[in-house]
Amino acid sequence: MSAKKASPGRKRLLTAAIDLFAGRWYEAVSIVEICKQADLSNGAFYKHFPNKETIFLTIVETFLEKFEPVFQSFDGVTVPERLEEFYCKLLTVNREERDLIQIFREAELKYPEFEKRLREIYMNALEVVFGRPISEAEYLYAIAGVRFMVRRPVFNEEHVSAEMLAKYVLNGLFPEPAEHPSEDRYLTIPNEPAMAFPGDSTKHKLIMAGLELFGKKGYHVVNVFEIAQQAGFSVGTFYLHFSSKEVFLVEVIRHISLEIRWYIALRAEHTLPRLHSEILALRLFLNFFLSHKEYYQIAREAEFTPTEAMDEYYDGFEQAYIQTFKNESIENPRVVAAYLMGIAHYMGIDYVFSRTVDDVVSVLREFVHIFEHGLTVE
Repeated sequence: MSAKKASPGRKRLLTAAIDLFAGRWYEAVSIVEICKQADLSNGAFYKHFPNKETIFLTIVETFLEKFEPVFQSFDGVTVPERLEEFYCKLLTVNREERDLIQIFREAELKYPEFEKRLREIYMNALEVVFGRPISEAEYLYAIAGVRFMVRRPVFNEEHVSAEMLAKYVLNGLFPEPAEHPSEDRYLTIPNEPAMAFPGDSTKHKLIMAGLELFGKKGYHVVNVFEIAQQAGFSVGTFYLHFSSKEVFLVEVIRHISLEIRWYIALRAEHTLPRLHSEILALRLFLNFFLSHKEYYQIAREAEFTPTEAMDEYYDGFEQAYIQTFKNESIENPRVVAAYLMGIAHYMGIDYVFSRTVDDVVSVLREFVHIFEHGLTVE
């Protein structure tokens, strides 16, 4: 049943659930809290929904019903006009429906089929905009950066506009390099020694136990006793190092961040042009998380917890990008940093989890042209 046909009681429950899920995430919200916020009894809830999952999925379906028609047609005559209109609609939806989009992001993690449906909506819209089929690389370049950016502070602080985004898509992000090096320098993963961490410390052992358990079971399911037991310590020992499970998660995410940065730094080719250096870094990023799928899962789940772990994680990457742009002629470096982070983030999901990216080298090879020139307009 759609929200439009809902009874007053059902509408109140849906409104309360949207407010709570958007602010505190699915796992932290109870049916009792939804009923209290809606000023209805628990019995009234069960007249409309058999469980919490059903009301959550109803909200997500309602969002898709509202979202899909927005991107089915465009008034623009030329590709640039339609593309700017596409981004104008996308930015408007993200500003006006922030709660629903927040909920949808968590739904994508819990139910991958929703990501596939949203991907189809975006792909169809881009094919209408460009009047031709869209490749996997083109789809990621046009969509991933924006999807990521709208949930970062840069979205509002840097006044991201539809015109700005259309310019990136049609003109590229990087200036033409003085040379185009051979592909083996930026598409082949260099062999380097494994990273070494102080594995005998109590704190490190606890973090390693957390990585294993969170990766297998999920953050919300695992408790402090299990973490301590897995590491071979008492619960008291855990609390000597971490004041809470939330503080522990922050340290786990810091460890993941350190590992991925170290992995890329050891294999970076500092003599490459900036464009090709970015492609190599993306290649390394994807390879690391393909080998550490559980790390990526933990990082994605951490976005839906009452901690600032992922804000710190993304802020670190953003600052690293901006630092590398200092010697480059890059306009709006903070926006470009978020755009590139988004491409890495969603390509990682498509490559590691959804498996919609089969030949990663072919996509990266196409990125070389797109990052420099933008998408082709026929």
